Amino acid sequence: MSIQHLAWAFEADAGDAMSRWILVCLANRADRETGQCWPSRKRIAADASLGVTTVKNRLNNLEERGLITRQTRQRDNGSATSTLYTLNAPNLLPNLQRGGSSRDRGRCASDPLEPVRETEDRVSPSSKVNLSLSPRGQENILFEEFWAAYPRKAGKGQARRAYSAAMKKEVHAEIIKAAIKYADLSKTKDKQYIAMPASWLNGERWLDEEEDQGNWGALNLDSI
Repeated sequence: MSIQHLAWAFEADAGDAMSRWILVCLANRADRETGQCWPSRKRIAADASLGVTTVKNRLNNLEERGLITRQTRQRDNGSATSTLYTLNAPNLLPNLQRGGSSRDRGRCASDPLEPVRETEDRVSPSSKVNLSLSPRGQENILFEEFWAAYPRKAGKGQARRAYSAAMKKEVHAEIIKAAIKYADLSKTKDKQYIAMPASWLNGERWLDEEEDQGNWGALNLDSI
């Protein structure tokens, strides 16, 4: 994991909340020197709690925007293995010049014979954060992921406290998945009808059915 790449992913103009979330998942797996990783699409989908088709479409979007570069790879026997992803963070790209080519730096010693399945060195984002940061630091990183995905950026301090309380009731993956869906459903709404993030969290709106998410706005809950 690279904190620098995570910080870049949070701020990148990915076009939509789901694309940014997938970029954050890639950044969480990226080598701190090269900005590269090679998870399968199935692994990315599991990390992001999204469908494989959604991941495929959003990866296309990220590449079109120049935020990532994809390189197909093969094992020594000619069969395909997972794609090599390079994060195109402008201030961090020079690190690719150290220690060999991007293809060499993106592989592990056993990679040619490895099946596409993921191994213990490519764990889920939350688990990897657990190994690298204190509990407080982990929660800050996860909150920033929620903040990046949520469609209304207001009352960040209140939202942070509400998120901390929400994490005692639900796992991060479920909260972020619901926040991304709410962001998609809110694309055509005026901002005043989008729930304040703290209200959304305090109301446990991640439990809503999709149609309820779309019909629920800031004005009715914030008045409670």
